[in-house]
Amino acid sequence: MTKTRPTTKRRRFGFSLRTLLAVIVLLGLGCGWFGWKMREAERQD
Repeated sequence: MTKTRPTTKRRRFGFSLRTLLAVIVLLGLGCGWFGWKMREAERQD
């Protein structure tokens, strides 16, 4: 009699897709804000 081990899904990373989406949105907002500030400073000179 052979016993098969139950297969469990092992996640390689410890975060969910929701967390990944939130991080990407926050990074996008940060980069957009930084670009806006750089363009604003460029216009002042």
